Amino acid sequence: MPHKIIKVFEYLLLSFLMISCELEPTFPAKYVDGYKPIYAAAEPITFEASRGVYSPGKICRYKSYLLVSEANTGIHIIDNSNPQSPNFIGFLKIADNENMEVSDSILIVDYQNRLVSLNLSEITSIKEVSSVKAWFVTVPPVTNHYYECPDLSKEIIGWSLEQLHNPKCYR
Repeated sequence: MPHKIIKVFEYLLLSFLMISCELEPTFPAKYVDGYKPIYAAAEPITFEASRGVYSPGKICRYKSYLLVSEANTGIHIIDNSNPQSPNFIGFLKIADNENMEVSDSILIVDYQNRLVSLNLSEITSIKEVSSVKAWFVTVPPVTNHYYECPDLSKEIIGWSLEQLHNPKCYR
């Protein structure tokens, strides 16, 4: 009887070890669901002439100015020193911008996969103070999936789930 218990234990242990082993993925030569990197466009942050507000988002106040975000395009700068007649100063074009915050004379914005600090002391001549690149978007968002191997010389701002042909990377 003890001999049978040991055999059953050995069988269970062997089964557990085989299940816990991570197998190398096979890379199919066909179309499969996988993640493709989205690369940043090389668009600089620019100050442009004012334009209409079509999809307003967050509003921040800096001195007598209102900063009104426009989803994924940038920030409207409005002189609100006379609230009965606000004066549209210009538009700060920031690709893929979704959020902003003002602290003292520094405007912090998300720009693609970076956090960028801009000096607002000269409102019509806004200068970049610093930029911090986010690290978390350089890998696909999930594990156990195929993905297109990224070009690491380019800046990755996200991932999209697509049909990939003959993928060479797996995570």
